[in-house]
Amino acid sequence: PATVIVSGGTIGGTGTDANKATGTGSEGNGGGVYVDMNSTFKMHGGTIKNNTSDAGKGVYVAASSGGTGNQDGYFIMGGKACVGDWGSDGTLKDGNDVYLKENSDSGSPASIKIDKGNPITESKVACITPQNYGSGEIVVRMSDGSSVGAYTNKFTVTPKGGQTWSVDSDGKLKTP
Repeated sequence: PATVIVSGGTIGGTGTDANKATGTGSEGNGGGVYVDMNSTFKMHGGTIKNNTSDAGKGVYVAASSGGTGNQDGYFIMGGKACVGDWGSDGTLKDGNDVYLKENSDSGSPASIKIDKGNPITESKVACITPQNYGSGEIVVRMSDGSSVGAYTNKFTVTPKGGQTWSVDSDGKLKTP
């Protein structure tokens, strides 16, 4: 399995310099970063912004497609890590989201993990787009399994079918 750690800088650009994932199938996913199954991407600082793709403009987190030993990709955020260009009013300006692929065995989405030893500090850190929306599905968790409640307000969820979604204090998807 591969592990990548980012501690600062920017993944992305502007205008004609922006990253763009092209192709068909998985080749068109993850404009900034594609976290494949059995891989770990740790982001402890820096920003992923101004990227484009079919799914996961900022980050695409792949889920297990089944088979022995396969596991969801791990996207671990900490410190000043941020996905997207966030306005001072807390709105996402560039559409750079974190796409969570559905695990073909469990039917649950992959999730974002917050590094317990270096928790996220920014006011807004990511907009989550699950492949399939379902109340009660866990989309944010702590790296050590402890309570994620203090951090869930730092995430937004892409609206679906005219419904507003959010992340509750247990890291689960919910509708109002």
